[in-house]
Amino acid sequence: MKEFKKATILATFLSLLFVLGQIGPILSKEIPKPGLKPSKAILPDLVVQEIKCGPGNKLQFTAANIGTGPLPSGWKAVADVFFDSRKMGHIDLGRPTSGNITPAGGTATYLAAFDIISPYSVRIVVDSTGSISESNEGNNTMTARIEPCRPDLWIFDWFYEGSAARYLTTVSARQGETKSITMSVLNSLKDVVGDFSVGIYFSNVPPTDCLPTSIRLWQTIVTGGLPARSSRPLSATITIPATLAPGNYWMFCMADDTNRVAEANERNNCTNYVQVTVIAR
Repeated sequence: MKEFKKATILATFLSLLFVLGQIGPILSKEIPKPGLKPSKAILPDLVVQEIKCGPGNKLQFTAANIGTGPLPSGWKAVADVFFDSRKMGHIDLGRPTSGNITPAGGTATYLAAFDIISPYSVRIVVDSTGSISESNEGNNTMTARIEPCRPDLWIFDWFYEGSAARYLTTVSARQGETKSITMSVLNSLKDVVGDFSVGIYFSNVPPTDCLPTSIRLWQTIVTGGLPARSSRPLSATITIPATLAPGNYWMFCMADDTNRVAEANERNNCTNYVQVTVIAR
């Protein structure tokens, strides 16, 4: 009987040791106080909030620091800019046009040097070099489809004496002779408000820039403006000046030849040129 009691006491003692061995490590851990949550790191978080066509038909975007902390003292960071997946360059985020992204909650606007001359898929990546430690490194990119905020005028389908001018290389005309020309002026982007002019010119040399010359053969005023993505047919009768010296000249048509309309692309107002050999009458 005594042996049985001893065995029972030993078994109870061993069970107690086992229980204490399981509970001990748990009790040794620090128990968090009620109402307190584990602290999070106070870090900035840079994002792109808006991309658009800005003043002067330039790229404009807005960046923000949506994190809980400011950017570190002496910080430096850039934003990479892509047009249709082609890298155009980068913008110094420390030099905004307005605003400040340094403090938590701060925003800044950047007017870049990149022209929006046609619709582009624009992608901007802020802190593209990873120089800033952020609370979220996965939200630095924004992509948007951006259209120019100006109109764009150009000439198409122009014909010289019934022949498509884009297929002509050299034609001849006598002093004082008249010739017929037809064309259409197209506005491929935003509405043109108000009148503008279209002219036909001779150049003494093959043109390298789209500029009017001193030898203007014809000019007309397109009245009432021109809505976006619409065109206006025009027809002209030009006279080769009787006093123009015989020789070779280069003829072209030019939309908005008085430069009244601020356009997305000022370099495409002129047609191809056709060489005209002027003959003495």
